[in-house]
Amino acid sequence: MAEWLASRKRTASLDYLAYETIRANEQPVVGQEQADEAAEISRQNQFGLRVIAVSLVVTALILFGLSFLTSQGGGVTALLAGVVLLTALIPWRAAARMTPLKKPAETAASWLQ
Repeated sequence: MAEWLASRKRTASLDYLAYETIRANEQPVVGQEQADEAAEISRQNQFGLRVIAVSLVVTALILFGLSFLTSQGGGVTALLAGVVLLTALIPWRAAARMTPLKKPAETAASWLQ
């Protein structure tokens, strides 16, 4: 109820005003930092796509195993496992197409600065 009343007043909170002043005083991100951040994002995306692909392959293997254990519907389960296995190719190929930049070597000296 208090939030609704505050939204009706159309006043900015003190926390938001403090955030705006801090944000205005921040130094803009340097080009090198942006490039490093973009390279790290690309590496993380590639890793995420590979994790998704591997999890789909594991799921397909489990479904294949279940298709051999079941007395009825084994063919349908095996068919679904094949479909899941084929869908694993989508994120795997997407990860293979990505070419992440090499990560710069971090030394102990960079940590001391």
